[in-house]
Amino acid sequence: MKKSRIIAAILVLITVASLFCSCGTGSAEKETKPQVVTNANANPITQLGNGANRFIFNVVDKDGKLYEFAINTDETTVGAALEKIGMIKGTKGPYGLYVTIVNSIKAEYETDGCYWAFYIGDELASTGVDAVEIVEGETYTFRVEKA
Repeated sequence: MKKSRIIAAILVLITVASLFCSCGTGSAEKETKPQVVTNANANPITQLGNGANRFIFNVVDKDGKLYEFAINTDETTVGAALEKIGMIKGTKGPYGLYVTIVNSIKAEYETDGCYWAFYIGDELASTGVDAVEIVEGETYTFRVEKA
């Protein structure tokens, strides 16, 4: 009788220990496993955000310097994703979000004659960033342009 209790207790301990081990190992691997993202030239790209949706985001400043990012988000629009991580700032107007700051770079038509143009792939977008649904793997770009 005593022997069967000891065996039962050992089996319970082994079961509980294996549950803790498998839970801990699975979540630790997900958190610490690095994910490498590269551009077409195999250069690493800065990753920002967390979530199931992913897209590439480029910023081209006044001097033509390119900044590349891989954005991960659970948001459904490009504008919401970029606002949530602080990548873009602007004011809401009758035509959507008027973006004046991207990646901490300011371009404001009223003060410097420049503005942020928004591109989907290589095409100038016909809608504002806050109305564009995220397409997995698509590249979105904000580029400073002079009027």
